[in-house]
Amino acid sequence: MSVRPEYVLAASDESPFYGQMRSMAQLLARGGEQRFQTAELPPGWLVRRWGGWEGWTPRDWQPRLQGWKIHVSATPDCAAETLARTTALCVERMVAFKFLPDLSGLVDTNAKQQDRGGSGKFITIYPDDDEGFAGLLAALDEALAGQQGPYILSDLRYGDGPVYARYGGIMPMTFPDANDLPVSAIGAGAALGLVPDQRQPRFILPDGVELPECLAPAYARYRSSSPSRLQEFKAVSPLHFSNAGGVYKATLPDDTRRVLREARSHTGVDARRRDAVTRQRQEQAVLADLAGEPGVQQLVGSFWAWEHRYLELEYAEGTALTSWIVRNTPYASGPDGTECARYAERAVAVGAQVIEILDRVHDRGWCVGDLHPGNVLVDDADTVTLIDFEDATRCDAEPEVGFRVFEFCAPAALSSVEADWYAVSRSLMLMYVPEWEMEVAAPAFWEVALERTRRRFGDAAADQIEAVCARFPAVERHFLAAEVTVDTWPVPPAAGTVVPALDAGIEWSRRFSPTGSFPGDPAQSGDVSESFGYGRAGVVWTRARLGLPVPPADLASLEDAARRPVAEPGLYDGRAGIALALSDAGRTDPAVAAATSALVEARARRRLDLHGGLAGVVLAAIEVARAAGDEQLLAEALAANEALQRGVVPGSSGWAALTHRRGFAHGLSGLALVDVVAHLAGAGAEVVDRAIGRVRADLDACLLTGAGDLMVRDNDNNRALPYIEWGSAGVWAVAQVLERVTGCRLLTDAEHAGAARACSADVYVYNCLDHGRAGIMAVLASAGPQHAAEALRQRDLVLANLLRVDDMAFVIGDGLIRLSSDVSTGAAGVALALACVGGGDDLAWLPVGAANSRYLSRLPAAGGPAWDPDPSGDRPLAAARA
Repeated sequence: MSVRPEYVLAASDESPFYGQMRSMAQLLARGGEQRFQTAELPPGWLVRRWGGWEGWTPRDWQPRLQGWKIHVSATPDCAAETLARTTALCVERMVAFKFLPDLSGLVDTNAKQQDRGGSGKFITIYPDDDEGFAGLLAALDEALAGQQGPYILSDLRYGDGPVYARYGGIMPMTFPDANDLPVSAIGAGAALGLVPDQRQPRFILPDGVELPECLAPAYARYRSSSPSRLQEFKAVSPLHFSNAGGVYKATLPDDTRRVLREARSHTGVDARRRDAVTRQRQEQAVLADLAGEPGVQQLVGSFWAWEHRYLELEYAEGTALTSWIVRNTPYASGPDGTECARYAERAVAVGAQVIEILDRVHDRGWCVGDLHPGNVLVDDADTVTLIDFEDATRCDAEPEVGFRVFEFCAPAALSSVEADWYAVSRSLMLMYVPEWEMEVAAPAFWEVALERTRRRFGDAAADQIEAVCARFPAVERHFLAAEVTVDTWPVPPAAGTVVPALDAGIEWSRRFSPTGSFPGDPAQSGDVSESFGYGRAGVVWTRARLGLPVPPADLASLEDAARRPVAEPGLYDGRAGIALALSDAGRTDPAVAAATSALVEARARRRLDLHGGLAGVVLAAIEVARAAGDEQLLAEALAANEALQRGVVPGSSGWAALTHRRGFAHGLSGLALVDVVAHLAGAGAEVVDRAIGRVRADLDACLLTGAGDLMVRDNDNNRALPYIEWGSAGVWAVAQVLERVTGCRLLTDAEHAGAARACSADVYVYNCLDHGRAGIMAVLASAGPQHAAEALRQRDLVLANLLRVDDMAFVIGDGLIRLSSDVSTGAAGVALALACVGGGDDLAWLPVGAANSRYLSRLPAAGGPAWDPDPSGDRPLAAARA
């Protein structure tokens, strides 16, 4: 559970599946897009537009592969003049350049959440040689004197103006990383081997590159430091970074702790047209006025260091309210509800402090503005402190939105004071019902969330939320809601009728897809409308698996997609998933062709995991080959599997990639599933031993929480995960498959109990298959009769979070603000998972062929001896059951 970092200001079109988020740049440009270039393209020059850039080059330009290049930054107010002066110089000297042509591009490149290494670049200039580079630098420095722009952290600043330089690629060169994503590169060394073209938030001189004499003063200035308050701290450690500046914990020599909030000039421009430094100055004025106010982080002072401004604040103990919720929420109620009652008592006390502090802030004449759980700190004694007043306004002022976390942003009709209380009401609800954000797509869900709060956490919790809601006018819909919204079910649909209702909703959703497919997770990059995980192939596969009609037009569309050049070969996001769907739907020949071409392409790529890498492609190829009786494809797929598996050993790059995100979709357990499928296709029992070793490696890396839950570590984000895609449920699911195949128990009693407990919580934010409650439910359903009651309880909770239009059922997707029909995040996956509970095919959700799904589901859950890791030991081999 977390408050996401996106800052948006409005959304949406008429569709509950595809909302259109407006960026800060779009809001700033709402009066009409401002174009900066006023000059005419000179005779003998070429112009090209790509990726938000516009490039001007002399017709006979012969570019270098790499070298020193010049960047120019600008503010929105001076961008047109800066571009005009730069254009004149470049045209006069016949030097190629590119620039951001309009306001939205410039604002986006300097946005608060932009990558700090690449931010600030408005114009890029490509000198023909180092001599021309030096002359152009000097001319630009003179021509742009007095112009303003953000500091480009990856470059050296030349002079005092907005002119910068760095060594890097000029013509694009890339090499693939471990996930086949392109890495920008330059040639290095005598052999000109490719190395990353690093764009870090600091200047980097590549190995073997000499600094030009013209940059020596700039480099010396860069390496020097001037005295500042920053040097008085004995330790400074980062807490958070954004393009607008960082937040740091700083310690003075006497061990007094402070918080330093950094602001960079001309960056992070908000909807009130304020840059980070302007916002910080205004926040300083607010905090000075609130000096001594209990519950408000206290101001110490401010200072400049280098070109950055710092606000020095007293150190406030505690963690963000979001983290406090995660650490303290009772994920299981307990038989007598005492855990929920104890939590509710603490949560109500925390809420009372937030209300009291905000009342006092309002009495002092200020509204907080950007109030959300990330800006509420709670310490170990449950004492509350409000932080971050950079968007504060006077209570009697008209509401002005600078930055907002969209879940907590009030509708425009509310006053500044009312908007604060709106944000508090949503922050309080997060403590009890984390999926309250479903109100964006289904406004009636707010009342459902209130009722759940009252039923599970008591009257005091619900009454507190209602009392806060009484402080602002009733809101009919969230400001991100589309014109078309959906409703809640007055009574959850019956389990026996819900799959047809979900399928009807999936078909209804087609009207909102520009491709005639089924809208799924909108966060995916590229076109995934035909894919297995997020589009048509997954819906076709689901319908075939559940015995529902598959429209011929959808099969034709998949066949057409499979004939196009291979963009992505993977199982969930590319051609292999299309092949598996066609195969299960009985389209044998196009399935074989698609699986064959996917296998050829995947073997040329580096990615190895089940989700989008070679493992998933191999799995699909084995299943398609078996269904078609294609011995050649089967032999190629089994050989590819052996090559894949033998290359993944401790210490290898493949091992590192597959152990970074443990579990089913991205980890070693996914490779184990491929080995099971290979064994069922005729590979020897030794591959089963290898698969067990893979699962054991994932299990051994899991953590057991203090409450006894078996979880997968996410070290990057400091969290623990229980889900299928990435988490312990996915590891447990593959372990279950191996237990059925071998007749041996693979988990210790403690691991089994921990996995079951992780799948028995009251709280999961999402309802979906891959990383939500539906997947949890499906894994429980296949874990044996001792888990049947909990699987049914989880099923009822899944049903309670479905949404509706008429008699059609819908699933809220990732982000809780749009519906989804896909397998991974939406209705198709939930329908599959529901069919696993109490049905004959309790492993129907597994991305394997229909024959193997039925075969594995018929095998009993293991109750035999523990697996013996010694091959010479007396244990049943997979061949005994196969």
